[in-house]
Amino acid sequence: MSLDVAKSLVKTVARAFYDTRHILVLDALMVHNALRDDELAKLLGLVTKDVHKLCGKLKEDRMLAVYIRSFSYVLLCARRGSWQLTMTIGGGR
Repeated sequence: MSLDVAKSLVKTVARAFYDTRHILVLDALMVHNALRDDELAKLLGLVTKDVHKLCGKLKEDRMLAVYIRSFSYVLLCARRGSWQLTMTIGGGR
């Protein structure tokens, strides 16, 4: 599956099952390779707490997965090994 097909699939699924703010989060992850939570909040015009809630719902639905990389939390939009998008949230713990 090519990258364009995978992105098209994610966009279609997002628009079918999620509200506008969730779609904006996924679209931002498709455009930017990495964003901290505060950067994403500024980009979307939201507060960080709202970004965490949106990403939490996407994580719960397995549109995003969390792993730790160099003291930062990273969210992935994973598509069965064909591509991935990352967004760094929070700081080290």
